[in-house]
Amino acid sequence: MDKVRNHLKQFVDWDQLYFYNVKNKSLTLAYMDQRGNEAIPLILKYGDGISLQTALDETITLENERSYWSLRGKSLPDDLETILALPIKDQEAVKGVLTIASTKQKAYRTDQIMIIEIIANMLAIALTNVQYLEKTKRESHFCPLTNLYNFRFFEQALKDNLEETKQTSLILLDLDHFKKINDTYGHQSGNDVLIEIASRLTQTCPNEVVARYGGEEFVILLPNQTEEEAYQTGLKVQKALKQDPIIIQNDLTDHKPAEINVTASIGIASTEQVNEEDETTLDAVTLIRRADRAMYNGAKQQGRDKVASFSGLKKGLAVQS
Repeated sequence: MDKVRNHLKQFVDWDQLYFYNVKNKSLTLAYMDQRGNEAIPLILKYGDGISLQTALDETITLENERSYWSLRGKSLPDDLETILALPIKDQEAVKGVLTIASTKQKAYRTDQIMIIEIIANMLAIALTNVQYLEKTKRESHFCPLTNLYNFRFFEQALKDNLEETKQTSLILLDLDHFKKINDTYGHQSGNDVLIEIASRLTQTCPNEVVARYGGEEFVILLPNQTEEEAYQTGLKVQKALKQDPIIIQNDLTDHKPAEINVTASIGIASTEQVNEEDETTLDAVTLIRRADRAMYNGAKQQGRDKVASFSGLKKGLAVQS
């Protein structure tokens, strides 16, 4: 927006300049350049002034004298006389509103308005590009079902973390008997379970990178945690997953709500195990494989609903709960 502001300054002057984002028939203030310290509402709702009406009408609004303003909102200072509001829109919808105002009457000439329109169109294209890039980035980083990070993002975060710190641990967990849930209640109900599990994981580890590994498997990155600390985190995750039943709908029979209890087999791996098997380095793939072995051999094959560490597995202890 600073670039837009600088372009506009070459052609017009103002006392107030605002840019609002449009969402759900309301405007959210995203940028402001004004003279004075007047308080400006951060959100404009339906019926509140010229900027919002411009978004709703999808047309330019120009008011040259305050005494003749057709709309009077609470969002502008009392000494303004001229207000020009332009919808910023693409082919689908209005994305924002650019509003400039002056204390002078009839402050903007026709040729100036034409230039402002051109700049507004450039802003619309820029906004569309930014939104597309943000959407593409999000789709490349997140699981669309659970809103967790996807494994691609997690793997890169793990690699970056291993380069930055000597101590890193991770949790890999697999839901127990998940296929039975799909077969009994339907795949949509299975998806509902995955969404609820994702929510419980992020609530239990709010400051960590939590990702969907694939299917019914999840991973949690634990920077700076020792193996013992990661194991304690694993116990918290285990408790959070099974503490309360999950309510789902039976899509295969009567569609009535059903309560199911979900557990997970949990594996722990840590960079503390770096010197085992005569290894001098421990990369991301190796750490994930170790957590996978701990999960499968130390938890899943030992009866499920357990937490096991790779070091305990190597010692034949299969440290578990």
